[in-house]
This record gives sequence, structure tokens and C-alpha cells, in this order.
Amino acid sequence: MKEMNRFKAILPIIGICTLVAGCTPTQQSGADDGLFQNQTENEQAAAESEAEAENSDSSAGGEETAQDSQSEKAEAAEGDNGGAPESTDGQVPESLSKVVAGDGKISLDFYNNNILKNVDYPSDIEELIQLVPADKEYSLSELMAEFNKTFNDENNYFQHGDITGAEYAYLDCGSDGVKELAIRLTGPFVEQEGEATLILKDIEGKAQIVYGFENWSRSFTEINNCGLISGSGSNGASNHGVDMSIIDADGNYRFGYYEEQEYDLDSFAMMREHDEFDASSLDGAICIYTLRLSDYQDEGSDQDWYYSYEVVDKENYEKIDVPNLYTDSEYKKIMDSFKEYSFISMDELEKVKAEKLSSLGVTDEIMNAMGPSFEPVDPAVTGFTSAAVETAPEEKVVKDAEPIVDDGSVQSEIAMVEAKHQEYENLDWEAMPQQEMNITSYEMFELWDNELNSVWSKLTEEVTPEKKEELLKDQREWIKRKEAAVKEAGSEALGGTLQPLLENGTGWSYTRKRVYYLAGVLAETRGESFEVPAEVEESFKDIDQ
Repeated sequence: MKEMNRFKAILPIIGICTLVAGCTPTQQSGADDGLFQNQTENEQAAAESEAEAENSDSSAGGEETAQDSQSEKAEAAEGDNGGAPESTDGQVPESLSKVVAGDGKISLDFYNNNILKNVDYPSDIEELIQLVPADKEYSLSELMAEFNKTFNDENNYFQHGDITGAEYAYLDCGSDGVKELAIRLTGPFVEQEGEATLILKDIEGKAQIVYGFENWSRSFTEINNCGLISGSGSNGASNHGVDMSIIDADGNYRFGYYEEQEYDLDSFAMMREHDEFDASSLDGAICIYTLRLSDYQDEGSDQDWYYSYEVVDKENYEKIDVPNLYTDSEYKKIMDSFKEYSFISMDELEKVKAEKLSSLGVTDEIMNAMGPSFEPVDPAVTGFTSAAVETAPEEKVVKDAEPIVDDGSVQSEIAMVEAKHQEYENLDWEAMPQQEMNITSYEMFELWDNELNSVWSKLTEEVTPEKKEELLKDQREWIKRKEAAVKEAGSEALGGTLQPLLENGTGWSYTRKRVYYLAGVLAETRGESFEVPAEVEESFKDIDQ
């Protein structure tokens, strides 16, 4: 994500290793619930949640990503569009359709004059485009060839390798009825099997690159059909960030906001002046939010920064409601130690964010737009001749699932989740690039993690206090075993592109089996019958319960 690039440029100078990580897909709808949650937090929340706990927060990001995959495919249109799929909802300029067809040229003029000249800490895609000679225009295949030349130049620090995939989709940035073009490339962007997305707009008859961003296993950015951009990343173990921006109808990148969430009060205090304080006796932990409304490369005033905080459980990070939190509480006394900072309520912080996006013209339609549906660029245009392109993979035969009747029983509830799981299992994993596998495996984890929270909430409402205490103790022990297994799995590819896939796979495997176990306990509590299907039981027989 763009906002993380300054850390890559600054921290090595002072001898600090920085981990720029983006672990979860953010929701493109703009909802904030779940943006900062991670696997450990969700699962620990399951162990501690009470009847009134809200179990939907962690699902928002996954649901939005699922919406991306369900986006309706645009129909192919012949003629002026060069055979490119065109949405009937807007006009596709000829310069863009020609790029897709291989007949058009791409200009870097707009990008060089409006993006690169204002960049102090360029992202990888910005540095890559900086090295492309700007004195000519390029077809898509020619631009890819320039990228490949840079990747494989020993004098550059980029990952070596070639672009292996190219897809495209049409957007309607600013929702003005005139289409823009998104080109998504797979290749050594930041790491092998990374992705870069270029946004092109017709400006005075030329296909101009107006924006670009990259995705890799630890950082995720996406753009929706109306040009709204959301990104997420991590600045360390306790600090997570998200940014929102938009490409408007004129092709201009307009910064919305950047928000950090710091779980460690001492880390927040480390770089700031404050009076002495002692928060060790407090029941909850203080989580601090920092909101910036100006791009870090702009010279914003102090009014561009806002601060807030909330209180969370020290073990499971569940939010704790504290009476008079911002007016008369022990937590406020701690935050008053930071005399140079004014803290507002979380409700006020959310209002500031909403007002900033509204000032950029972000309407409900733009906010809630779905993600684009990408189509492969014709191999004749890209020049790809790999076996994957020349020979269609053998189709996987998948039996139609038996219809599930939702009769309100525990059995039917789990069966519906299992059916969704099988949809993921039946995807063509061999054809997926690494980034997509990482994201999809996280969605699988999230599917079962959400169900774990749901089952746990019902179970703790219905069992006796003695049974609940017994289950809590057991659940805490299970979380420790599961987290150890996830860590061990990830260590096999520590720092590599496979690490998220290995960790997510272990996470959903353990969580899936735990859901079946707790569902059995819930069914028994209700006097219902419950069976684990034989093939399901066989699939996780080697997984710790």
C-alpha cells in the first residue's frame, strides 16, 4: 500500500529493519469493522466472547473479497471495441480498447508529470515506471518488455524474473459513465508472483497511465469499479494501517486518509513526549488510533491529524465498553499524560473520515461498488507462449452438492458452511498465482473463524456456568496449540511468498475441526443429533482438536 512506502525508505537509514506487511484483504465497501483484525485476535475472541458479543466484525474484509470473485463478467462486444468486453453501463474510449486489442499505445506523460514529480518515497511500481524511457509510447507488450528488462538488469535491485500474466477490466472512476482501464500484471513485483495494477484513462485521445499499485503476500491494495482505492498493511507486530483514496472522473489521484491502529501503548509513547504513567493496573489495554487526512508527501497542518482510543481485552482484543471513557475514566487519565495531543471519541473519528471521503465526492454508490471482474488479455497481444496458455488444463470433475435444507439445526448450519468450504476446495488451485492462493486460503480461514465465533456465542449462552468454565479453559489451551502449529507451519517459508499460504492453511484446518467439535457439544446441549461426515472426519484426522 502506498502509505507504507515511506517506512521502507526511512527506517533502513537509521538501522531499523522494517516489516511492511499487509495480511488481510480490506473491504472495498469502506466499512471499518474487521480492517485490523488478524487470526490470533479472532480466535482468542471466540474463547472469551459472551452472549452479547458481536461476531460479524472479522468477516467484513472476507465478504468484500468474495464479492470481487462474484462480480458479473462483462459481455464481449465486437467492432469498435476490438473484441474487448464492454459494460453496457458506460462508454469505453477507443484508445483503451485498442490497448487491450494490441493495436493501441500507452503514454507515460500524465504519470510522469502528475504522479512521479510529486513522489519523495516511491513505491516499487513508481520506481519501475521511472526507469522506463519516457520519450516514446508503448503497446502493452512493449511496456511489459521494458518492465522485464528492468527486472533482469543486474544493476537494479528488483526481483529478477518476467511478467507471467496480464488481465484487464473496465472501471468507471468517479461514476461519470466514461470507462477507465485496469491492467493487472503478475510477475516479480516486490516478490515473485506479486501483482501490479495500472489504471489507464483516455486523455485527449491517448491512453494515459494515471495510477498504479502493487500487491504482494504481505501487502494488499484494491480498487473498486468506481475508482475507490483501499489498502492495508502492517508496520510491526502491534501497529496496523489502512488508507483510502480515489481516482476521480478526471483521472486524478485524490488522497482520502491514512489510519493507524497501535495496540501497544508503550510503542505509541516511545516517540512522543508525555508525563509518567502506569497502566499496568488497568483491566483493559488501550488501543490508539491515529488518523491523517493529508498525504504524507503534502505539507499538511496540525489540523490534518486526529487521535482516538478504545479499550480492549488484554488477552483476546475484544472491545470493552467503558462508561465515560472520554470524559471521566482511568483510561482518560492515562491519555491525558500526552498533553500535546487531543483525543476525540471513536464516533467523532469515524465522522471525520466520512466527511473527508464525502468532500472528495465519494458517494454511497462509489463506496459500495463491487470490485472489477478481470479477464485475461489475449496471448496474441502479450506474447505469452507458456504451456499454461497453449494447453487448456484438464477440467476438474466436481459432483453437484446435495441441496441443504436449513431446518434450524446445528447439523444444517455446519453443512452450509462446509458446502462453502468445498467450493473453495474445488477451485483450480494449480492455475492460481501465489498472491491469489494466499488471499483465497485466508478467506477459507475466515469462513471457519466466523463460524467458530458463531457457534461459541450460542454455546456459551446455553450451557451451565460450570460447563462454560470448563469449555473456556479447554478453548484457551486449544488456541495455544493452534497458534503454535500455525507458527511452525509458517517457519518453513519464513519471509517468503509461501508463508501466508502455509499459515492460513494450518489455521483453517485447525479451526474447521474445532468448529465440528464445538458444534457437536452444542447439538448435544440442545438434545439434537449431530454427525461429522466420514469424508470430513478423514480429512482432518491428523489435526489436533
